Amino acid sequence: MPSFLMLLLLLPHLAALPSKPPDYAVLSHRLAALKHDEADVKCLLLDAMVPRQRLQIQFGPPVSDVLRELRRTGDGLAVLGVNHRSGEVLRRGVEARVEAMSPYRASAGYFSSHSLTPLRSFTALDTTLVAGRRLEIVEHGAASWPPDELVFPARVRWLPSDEMAPPSAILLAQSLPPLVDEWLQLVRTTKRERAAGQMSGVLNDLGPISEMETPDDLAFWVAALVNPLPALGVAVEVRAAMLEAADPLYRVQIAQRVLTDSIERMRQRPPGPFEVELSPTKR
Repeated sequence: MPSFLMLLLLLPHLAALPSKPPDYAVLSHRLAALKHDEADVKCLLLDAMVPRQRLQIQFGPPVSDVLRELRRTGDGLAVLGVNHRSGEVLRRGVEARVEAMSPYRASAGYFSSHSLTPLRSFTALDTTLVAGRRLEIVEHGAASWPPDELVFPARVRWLPSDEMAPPSAILLAQSLPPLVDEWLQLVRTTKRERAAGQMSGVLNDLGPISEMETPDDLAFWVAALVNPLPALGVAVEVRAAMLEAADPLYRVQIAQRVLTDSIERMRQRPPGPFEVELSPTKR
């Protein structure tokens, strides 16, 4: 049983426990620790990613040079996206690890060489990024905001999963697994996948839903499922809203709404892929 469901069962007993004054020494220590839970990282302006998502994309210099060095050192990279409705660069994103890099082999079987100038060319690197913990920008070293450059330095603060979600978020989160089952069944039976086995690959990246320990974990898991990389197209884009949301209850509400909305859209449309929202490049 997920830990947040166990917490729900324990709530009546917890309420009966005698209260005691807060330990201000402990609180002070925790606040001090939070101030140090920061790091200086390289930021990459890309697409919004949420935890557990895997993205495969081709890069050339200077981005590929930065990523190659990060892979060598094992350091993470802050990936930031754009809110496509407002056009604003997000200040919250995820840490991503460079899982693999190799010369990009085109469909013709040859390595793809891209010309920068008549005197210089480069081989594109097929790069796999895996998203992990969430973060927010504290300070940035870009020349301006929004940044003009794709890669820039910044100081970030790590954002932990909210383990003290309110009872309302815990209760609402219980509605998500049955909706996920229905959504997955519709995606497969109404032939919405863009490639054979697309959802099996996504589920393999995300891991079992039963292992999600908090409403926060479950809400971000749903966002990664319905807005996969590459896109599936049958659900409204919610990753930016998830990253920017201020509390776990709102994130769970977003997850519930996107599932029910997508289910209804799939029921109303004939079999086959469709686009709920056109990507910014197609508008």
